[in-house]
Amino acid sequence: MHFSWSKLLLGTLLSLAFLFPWQNAQAERIKDFRIDLVLSENGLLKVTETIRYDFEKARRSAIYRRIPLQYTRHGKATTLTILPLSVKDGDKSAPYTCKLMGGFANLQIGDSKKLLTGQHIFIIKYEANNAVNFLTKVPELFWSCLGSEWSCPIDNVNVVLHAPAKINLSAVKTLSYLGSSGAKGRSQGKVAGNSLQFSASHINSGQDFCCVATFPMASIGPPSTIDSLIVALMYWKSSLAIPAITLVLLALLWFICGRDPLSFQAASAWMPPTDLTPAELGTLIDEHCDKHDITATLLDLACRGYLIITEVPYGGLMGLDNKDYQFKKASSPDPERLKPHEVLLLSSMFVANDKTHLSILRGQYREYLSDMRRLIYQTLVKDQYFARLPQNDRDAFVVVGSLVLGVGVMLLTKAVLAGDLYKHYGMGFALSGLMIIFASAIMPKRTLKGVVALRQAEAFRSFVRSADHAQFERIAREDPGAFGRFLPYACVLGVAEKWAYNFRDLLEAGPDFFRVYCGDIGPEEKVGAKFDSLGYTYGLSRAMATINSTIDSRGAANDGASGVSSTSRYR
Repeated sequence: MHFSWSKLLLGTLLSLAFLFPWQNAQAERIKDFRIDLVLSENGLLKVTETIRYDFEKARRSAIYRRIPLQYTRHGKATTLTILPLSVKDGDKSAPYTCKLMGGFANLQIGDSKKLLTGQHIFIIKYEANNAVNFLTKVPELFWSCLGSEWSCPIDNVNVVLHAPAKINLSAVKTLSYLGSSGAKGRSQGKVAGNSLQFSASHINSGQDFCCVATFPMASIGPPSTIDSLIVALMYWKSSLAIPAITLVLLALLWFICGRDPLSFQAASAWMPPTDLTPAELGTLIDEHCDKHDITATLLDLACRGYLIITEVPYGGLMGLDNKDYQFKKASSPDPERLKPHEVLLLSSMFVANDKTHLSILRGQYREYLSDMRRLIYQTLVKDQYFARLPQNDRDAFVVVGSLVLGVGVMLLTKAVLAGDLYKHYGMGFALSGLMIIFASAIMPKRTLKGVVALRQAEAFRSFVRSADHAQFERIAREDPGAFGRFLPYACVLGVAEKWAYNFRDLLEAGPDFFRVYCGDIGPEEKVGAKFDSLGYTYGLSRAMATINSTIDSRGAANDGASGVSSTSRYR
């Protein structure tokens, strides 16, 4: 028997034809694509797309409409802003997602739980900003009706442009063409009643249909600032909604948990709140226990008779010329009369004997600072000046804010691959995280007792700054010790120099807790017949600034770098 290769090949092809039906047997197509464009006088464009889609025998979970956002006219690139409004499948709302990515608004229409088949009429409504360009000084509308992303053929496309009523449509120049370059099917639109119409048929998959309408000069203007702002707010609503909700929640939290209660007027204008130590007062004012608040404890203990601070010569570097400071325990402290942080300060200073120097303590206090801060905070909470530990409130908000910020950064990173939807949410979460972190500064809450003490301190500071000389003459006459007793509070409140200036030439003798070494007489004997309040306070301020910058320094590299930087706090 003669074997025929041609018959075998023909039989194979016929078998494959029956086993694998031709693609056309279940090909999808768009039978009609209608676009209604409503152009306003400010250039905003409302778009309604009615797509009669025939899936035939195919079964799909979704269709994809890619709306071009970028086009080039007259050699310049222009970017549209698209605001999706609604999507319907027939007369029912259709589920959809919109991702702005790669120069397109990518609409995915459909539900993965329900397959699409047969004929459907999809109605897509959205608004477009910046659709009208003024590159040639006359308003021109360029519209890419289909894009080049449809994977199925389109039988007919009809575009109806509704221009503002005041425009004479016969004066509008129109053009339409197939493809992005306009090489095929060039034609003009026609006037039909109160609209301009463009049409084309038998459009292949991946082929675009573009319309151009050039309007008379000044017939259409650019969007106003308010219109652009509204569009921007709508476009960035995901980025703004999350921070707006966060702001409302933070305001409620602050009102309920962080707002200080209302207080009454201070009882006395010229006296600070003496129930608080200067360190506690400084912490109460700014809700932070800073290093200069702790340093003020040294000055306060000296003022109360527990310490004598003496300025002595020094050959090394310590941040302020060639001076060192000697600390001498003046009396045995009674723990019952001292606050916990004061007991810790004295016990850590005088370990082996009753004398020490700043050059010896230098660098050794770093391990005690955190404990002293903790004790000051705990005392203020225990004595009901703070409702809660301020640092705990701040830490909680910083931790939560950092987590939210991290989520925002992750979404922004994902936006590089997944589109602008994630970028908007990422920016929203990132802004919310930063807001929560910044809100940590206002969440610590003072009690009514704390607010009263704060108002008393503010009244004292105001008195020091504004009182006349006669008032200080009366204070110096009736209570000569007030200058030294309240000097630590004036230092913490930043009015020490003004406090000293007000007492100039009013005191025969000043406080004895700060001394200056004078030749062979020795550091523990005060020399000088007349008290100079300004000179005394300046020397003391210089000492406190040096102590503040040196007490927790680690090495010589820190010497001299910040020796005078804190002086203003004590002046």
